[in-house]
Amino acid sequence: MSNRKLACLYVALLFVAILILINAPAGKAEAPAFTPFATVSLRVMSWNTQFGEGTDAVTSYDRTTSWIASINPDIVGLCEVPADAVPVIVALLT
Repeated sequence: MSNRKLACLYVALLFVAILILINAPAGKAEAPAFTPFATVSLRVMSWNTQFGEGTDAVTSYDRTTSWIASINPDIVGLCEVPADAVPVIVALLT
């Protein structure tokens, strides 16, 4: 994209932002009488298990799953888990 086209795009976006700010209502907006969605927290954890091997070169899925359970996430994404270890990890976490 050329510099001229990029500059025109920035100007257009700035113009839209200014229009939104000008037309925004002043003061605090009232909360709607009915909110169809509730806000909840979601604890997500991503972990590279390194095939269950710790920094001490000992493979222990029990130690890994104990640590995960102590953090108590709602969702866990694990990387580098051998296929045969998946049932073991699931069993230890449940």
